Amino acid sequence: VTLQPQVITAPAPSVVYVYGSYVMNATSDSGLPVTYALNAGSEPGVCTLNGATIHFSAVGACAIDVIQAGDALHAPASITVHITVVIAPPAPVSVPTTPQVITVPPAPTGTVGSSYDLAAVTDSGLPVTYSVDPTSTAGTCTLSGSTVVFASTGTCVISITQPGDAVFMAATPVSQQIVVGAMGTSIRLTGVAASLRYGQVSRASAIVTQASGSVSGTVRFSLDGRAVGAALPVVNGQVTSAPLRSASGALLQPGVHRLGAVFSPSNPAAYAAASTTGNVIVKKAATRLMVQAHLRTISALVITVAPGRGVATGVVTFRLSGKVIGHAAVRGGVATLAYRVTPTMARLVRATYGGNGFLLGSTSLQASYRR
Repeated sequence: VTLQPQVITAPAPSVVYVYGSYVMNATSDSGLPVTYALNAGSEPGVCTLNGATIHFSAVGACAIDVIQAGDALHAPASITVHITVVIAPPAPVSVPTTPQVITVPPAPTGTVGSSYDLAAVTDSGLPVTYSVDPTSTAGTCTLSGSTVVFASTGTCVISITQPGDAVFMAATPVSQQIVVGAMGTSIRLTGVAASLRYGQVSRASAIVTQASGSVSGTVRFSLDGRAVGAALPVVNGQVTSAPLRSASGALLQPGVHRLGAVFSPSNPAAYAAASTTGNVIVKKAATRLMVQAHLRTISALVITVAPGRGVATGVVTFRLSGKVIGHAAVRGGVATLAYRVTPTMARLVRATYGGNGFLLGSTSLQASYRR
């Protein structure tokens, strides 16, 4: 019996990439099934066979035998498929060509203790990244996401970047510079009467406030351009001066005196200094007269009216029935005129004190009589 020949067709790639695999799909024109075997011509470790699937593990030559054993009518047939295993070329790199621009809103003026939400955008719509630039004043600001917090005075510089993606090129980095100022404080004078009488000793008080946190620092008071004692610590936002006196320690003379107060914070990197001024008006102290007539003298006691103080000096003018009968200097607060007076005349005696640089003048009621 003459056996019929058969032809095997085995489509396969001539070159494959390492680490890949390929499923054989060979056929015989007899319709009989084929089998596969690793040919001895394969380089060691290059490929392995699992059924009809070839796995490529290394670079080199791989040979696969395709076999059809034949049957009662067909003669056996086989072919060898040769495949070269190579390294895969690198994947093509997509280079973005579309530019993008970062836009930054105008920078605010920062204040210690406050924060600011950064709001830079790109025309690509891609998100930006923020960082504190090393050119910033040390300790001036910190970042939490897109929120910058101002901690001390100085210059805060924020760097803004966008690295791009497969479509958009990296944006040109930009920076935003924010000048950070100290937290504002204010000081106001309290506790000084709008006007004082000569001899009335007073102190000035000041209240210091700030936007947040406890006030810490000192206040130095001044009067007419000179310091009033040492700088005093602020306690619970308040401070009171030493008694207000002249440079020599004497009572303030009548007139307008300029009062000042300057607050110096304990932490000037975070809080601003503050100052204020006001007027202290000292008026002459009021007086009143007590007149007493004697047989041969008339005396006038000049009394300084509280809250004023001071011993009177100057001149008292005496009158009898409105007519001037004499003048007497005030010594130790008393003026005495030698003049003979009867009890009846005493009721008609009046005295007028002319005042001096710190005391107001005054006029008496009728005199009393004393032998």
